[in-house]
Order: sequence, then C-alpha cells, then structure tokens
Amino acid sequence: MLSKNKIAVNTVKGLLSDIAYASKSVAAPPPLATIIHRSVQRRREAAMAYREGGREDLAAAEDAERAVLETYLPEQMSEEEIEKRAREVAERVGAAGVKDVGKVMKVLGLEIDEAVAPKKLMAEVAKRVLASMGKA
Repeated sequence: MLSKNKIAVNTVKGLLSDIAYASKSVAAPPPLATIIHRSVQRRREAAMAYREGGREDLAAAEDAERAVLETYLPEQMSEEEIEKRAREVAERVGAAGVKDVGKVMKVLGLEIDEAVAPKKLMAEVAKRVLASMGKA
C-alpha cells in the first residue's frame, strides 16, 4: 500500500467492506477465501458486462481489481486433484453411478472449499468420475 497503487488500495478497501458486511449479515460468516472468491466472480461478471456494452475502459478497471483480489486467494485445485478426491468420496459413500452424484457432491462440498475449487467444476468432475465407475 505504500507504493500508492490506487487500484490496489481501493480494491482492498472494498474487500474490507465486503468482509464487514458478511460478518454482520449472517450468524456464521463465510470463510475469508469464500468472500474473496465471490468478489473475484463479481468483478469477472462486471467486466464481461462492460465488454458487451462496449466499455473496454471500465472492463479493464474491473480486470485490474480482479487481478489484485486473486493474489489473496488460495491456490486453486487442479482437475486431477478434484478427480482424485471425488473418487475417494465416491468409494466412501458407496456410489454406484451417476444417479449418486448428489451423495458425492454433498460430502465433496463439505470437504473442499468453494474458494479452491468452484462447485460447478466439482460437479462436472464428480459426474465424469461416476459415469466412468458405472461403465467399469
């Protein structure tokens, strides 16, 4: 912050505001990584909307803020790591095929934080793992 990087300063101030709001709005606030992940998602969606509207200048500002926030996120899990965990969970819960994706996702969602692996990606990988288990 001493470098007087206005984008970083404003982004971190906004993040602190998001954290304060989350801590006051619910009984059990979400983990910090989840709050940051949601802020990154908002910036990504806003940049896409600005680009669709022909406002490349505003999209670039959103991208710059997103880049600052991403430095505070934990390292993302690879698909291979998610697949390994999904196989382990599927074996533990006794999943037999794609029809058991709900059982697997329930446990997988509790074990893997959304900030390190998006739920959409976890669901895709779980379906793929269960489909391969049903064929074998």
